[in-house]
Amino acid sequence: MTGVKEKSLQEAELWFARRRDVAVREAEQESFDAWCSSDAQNASSYAEVERLWGQLAVIQGSQRLRALIEEDQRPPVEQAARFRRTFTRPAVLWLGLCAGIVAVSVALLFPRGEPDRVFTTAVGEQRTEMLSDGSTLRLNTNSSVKVRMTSRRREVDLESGEAAFDVAKEPARPFVVNAADGAVTAVGTRFLVNTSEHKVAVTLLEGRVRIDRESRREVEQLVPGQQAVYDAGASGILRRNVDVAAVSSWLSGRLEFRGVALAAAVDEANRYSTRKVRIGDPRINQVSVSGSFRTGDVEAMVAAFEALFPLRAQREEHEIVLFCRGSSLNAGTR
Repeated sequence: MTGVKEKSLQEAELWFARRRDVAVREAEQESFDAWCSSDAQNASSYAEVERLWGQLAVIQGSQRLRALIEEDQRPPVEQAARFRRTFTRPAVLWLGLCAGIVAVSVALLFPRGEPDRVFTTAVGEQRTEMLSDGSTLRLNTNSSVKVRMTSRRREVDLESGEAAFDVAKEPARPFVVNAADGAVTAVGTRFLVNTSEHKVAVTLLEGRVRIDRESRREVEQLVPGQQAVYDAGASGILRRNVDVAAVSSWLSGRLEFRGVALAAAVDEANRYSTRKVRIGDPRINQVSVSGSFRTGDVEAMVAAFEALFPLRAQREEHEIVLFCRGSSLNAGTR
């Protein structure tokens, strides 16, 4: 290994350890981005560290390793007594040699008292995080999650907003996303979860998921292309087919509207911008609109709607208000 590559790997290990702490501060994120872009080797080294960390998940399935780990976690006096009863002196020496390996495995795979990891985004911000099991978490605008990883369960609390999950396959350790009064369980799956007021929408892109609402004794399963919607204040899970490309368009920084009501399009666009759009005339709420717009660019969206529909925009300092242009709407716009 060349000196440059070795130095890059060492730095990548430090960055990886730092970024596994509670949410990375913005200044650290900028420094990390600058480090990655300063040398192509740096980005490659960090990807290698992530890959190796993901492969550690395979070790967790080893019953032999788990037995050794459990032994390592016993009080030292109890360990010594058991070793004297069970093993000859050569075996004790051999196990002593292994103790360091087991201790490292414990530290890496089953950290004691590891705190929950919290990730948040501001309005208009998106964020991608690699979790310790190799899964990927993508947070949408104005969102917050709490992540807990244990030896038996991978759990995420979606406290607000929306997130996309690309789950590493690990059947022995389910991946569960808690949203309102429901739990979404996945194994090797890509899916989205959106919370809006009291409603939760789960959209499956790939694989399979199960939605459980234990308090209401409701269970639903999805296949790719389906969405489940439930209300925290009411019974019932609605399952429906959706336009997956439109629902997941935010992952590529776009908003795709295909024949949706203007009011719904405005609500969605407002999630990404501090400058809001408001409908000033209830007659235009149900105008059907289509288009593709960059997230956060409400000005471009409003300009397009003005050009296509009998609408006029009144631009104020902190908001844009939409009105009907003229005394009535044409039938074709309803």
